[in-house]
Amino acid sequence: MFDHHVFFILCDFHGDLWSLSRGAHVWLVHSPSNDEAARRVWDREPVGHSPLSGVTTFDSSGDLLADFYQFLVTIDEHHNQYSASPHWSSIHVRGVGVEQIDADRIGAALECSHVRIMPESDGFTIIRAVQHG
Repeated sequence: MFDHHVFFILCDFHGDLWSLSRGAHVWLVHSPSNDEAARRVWDREPVGHSPLSGVTTFDSSGDLLADFYQFLVTIDEHHNQYSASPHWSSIHVRGVGVEQIDADRIGAALECSHVRIMPESDGFTIIRAVQHG
């Protein structure tokens, strides 16, 4: 089965945004360096972005944790079962630490009780758990 990955980056991105955005959709907070990297991707984009690839930028309120919860809902709306096929299977979060988040609040924001949080060295990943029934 095809996995639908989303990257949710709330900090300056360092790396190859073009390559990352070919296999996942990237939500990237506005900053001078991020905006320049996003423009380079958009200039090369052959057919525009989709729920499965591309880059979307967003404004920060200055409160990264508040932004995280606010945009998590927006990301879900753009990548859930009503907007994309397949719906998102994982959201890779950078710029907010796993120790800052509340797994129950994430589940409530996503209207999903079956998520797992996987800590990583540079952030964490929210994984939509497969339900069997």
